[in-house]
Amino acid sequence: MADLWPNDIGNATQKAPLSILQEQASILGAKTKNLVEAEVRVSSAARVMAADSKNKRVELGATIKLATKTGEELASSLSDKADDISKDYLQLFVYDFLIAAPVLNNYSFRIFTVAYDFRLYPVKFILDKDIQDEIGNVWGTQNILAKSEDELSSILMQIFSSNKVRGIINALLVQSGGSIN
Repeated sequence: MADLWPNDIGNATQKAPLSILQEQASILGAKTKNLVEAEVRVSSAARVMAADSKNKRVELGATIKLATKTGEELASSLSDKADDISKDYLQLFVYDFLIAAPVLNNYSFRIFTVAYDFRLYPVKFILDKDIQDEIGNVWGTQNILAKSEDELSSILMQIFSSNKVRGIINALLVQSGGSIN
């Protein structure tokens, strides 16, 4: 049988947003001697969408309303971005990025949620309000959207350097009774 597939399959040079988030989560743990860690998990909004799909098409906004406030924020923010991110909920990858302290009974704080489709970019951020206010001022908008891998890295650097994220990490380190120096 003839191979009808193109030869350049599997030669992608882009990194998936999920891989970048997981790498950064790992780096935080190493940097804090695992007293404070980061975790990337499938968002509750994505879990609700998957549970409701059962091979039927449901409008994104209607499905997301069953989820958490994060899901509602996601539906609202995506409804205005039809050209940037597909409204077809079956194609969305949605992840929460959390900071956690294992010795504090795994206390965690969600700093952002990302959503993207099979094209990988753009990546839409739904941020904690304080972080959004701070980062939005840097980016000149409240709608934070990474259109490339470079933009994703730049936005992540701004988020991780924000006053709120640094404050959370430092507070969790103190409460964990550890020093990383």
